[in-house]
Amino acid sequence: MEKRQKIWLMILVGWIIVIFGHSMAPSDRSSAESSFVLQKVQECFDAVGASGGWLTETIIRKMAHFAEYTGMGFFLYQNLKYLAADRLTKVLAGGLMAIAIPFVDETIQLFADGRSAMIQDVWLDFSGVLAGLAAAALLGWILGRMRKRN
Repeated sequence: MEKRQKIWLMILVGWIIVIFGHSMAPSDRSSAESSFVLQKVQECFDAVGASGGWLTETIIRKMAHFAEYTGMGFFLYQNLKYLAADRLTKVLAGGLMAIAIPFVDETIQLFADGRSAMIQDVWLDFSGVLAGLAAAALLGWILGRMRKRN
């Protein structure tokens, strides 16, 4: 395993640990984090003269889910590049990870104090992974085109 591959693998594993760590947090701590972020985002809206009153803690939580998993999708893409397999195998491996990790994440919440698992969060997380995979693929394509031109 080459150095770059090890680094991307460590980043992906670390990212998943952070995601799972958030899921292990009891509901009062999770709610406090979401409230803090909501307050800061609303302050940013206020600073530019826009209304952030439409934002809720639920929206902040769902945006956090999507963002966490978009990051995971980006890091997963970087790891799939090193998988010595045909394209179909890479797609299947990526798809399995894209659904398995959100499923495990929501299952962890069943054991956290005051938390519950929500199937819509599995789908939201899965769509975040797909967005991250797509963003990484697009960025790779753009960078590849730029390299060919130079």
